[in-house]
Amino acid sequence: MKQQTAITVGVLALTALAGMAYAGQAREPGTQGKAKAAAPGGAPARPPLSRGEREAIVKAAITAVHKSVQIPVHERDGDNISRIFWGEAIEKLRPLRVVNDNMNVMIVLTEDSRGEAGLYVGNVISSVYNTRATFERLSKPEDRRSLGHLLRYRIRKK
Repeated sequence: MKQQTAITVGVLALTALAGMAYAGQAREPGTQGKAKAAAPGGAPARPPLSRGEREAIVKAAITAVHKSVQIPVHERDGDNISRIFWGEAIEKLRPLRVVNDNMNVMIVLTEDSRGEAGLYVGNVISSVYNTRATFERLSKPEDRRSLGHLLRYRIRKK
C-alpha cells in the first residue's frame, strides 16, 4: 500500500510538472530550472483524475459539508469546513482550506494576491453556484451523479 501511494504521488508530481510546461509556465533566469509558482489566475492544468478519484472527492466533500453544518454556528470557523470532516480523498489533495459555499464545497488548492483556484463540488441539493467563479466540468457522463458534480474553479480578485 505504501509503495503504491509513493508511486501515485510520484506520477502525480511528474504529471503536474508536465502540465505546467504544457500550460506555458515561463521560467525566469536564475530559477535553476524550477518552474514559477502557479498562480490562480493562470494555474496549470492538474493531472486528470480517475473516475474513482472524482467520485471519492465528491462523496468526501458532500459528507464533510453535511457534517459541518450540524455543528452549532458559534462553534464554526465561518464557512470553513473543519479538517476533521475532510476525509482521505480531500486530504490527499492537500488543500489550503475547504469551504461551505451554499452547501456546495470549494476545495481551495492555490491562492495568491490575484485570486484562488481549486476544485468545486456542486451538491445536488443546492441550486446556487458561486457567481464570482469560472468553472470547468471534471465529472464525466459515466460518474455517479447521485451526490453531486466535480468542477475545477477559479476566482480572480479585482
